[in-house]
Amino acid sequence: MTRHLYSEFLTLQLVGYLVGALLVGLHLYAFLAPAKTQEFLKQFPRQKQIGIVLLVIDLIWCFWLISNIDLGEFYTLKRPLQMIIPIAGVLIIIYVDEFLAVRALGILLLLLACPILEAAFLKPPLSRLLLSGLAYLWILVALFWVGMPY
Repeated sequence: MTRHLYSEFLTLQLVGYLVGALLVGLHLYAFLAPAKTQEFLKQFPRQKQIGIVLLVIDLIWCFWLISNIDLGEFYTLKRPLQMIIPIAGVLIIIYVDEFLAVRALGILLLLLACPILEAAFLKPPLSRLLLSGLAYLWILVALFWVGMPY
């Protein structure tokens, strides 16, 4: 199960600090440099280079997940999936290059939701619901970005 992949090194407190620092950092930069941020965000959906970098990060993370999760009765598919991931990445870069950055960011948000939800799973403080709610919001947005990035 994936539930134990991240729990060895990610606690709810650490995940809260990391997500908080990420959100504060990004929003602080946007607040201090609004013109540069707006210009970047206008150009971001069609930035193929950024999309390739994000997609490579996504592919490495997916490969790591497939290599480490227990697939149960599908364990025989582990090797084929490990071979398909890099091939699919190259094909996506070649044939799905329109809005690649937005699609790759959506995939990254889907992958980021997993450790957040795992860290909050069955933990006693009610504050965990803030992180869980944020993760589910990221999932909802990411599904639209991957499926309909325009």
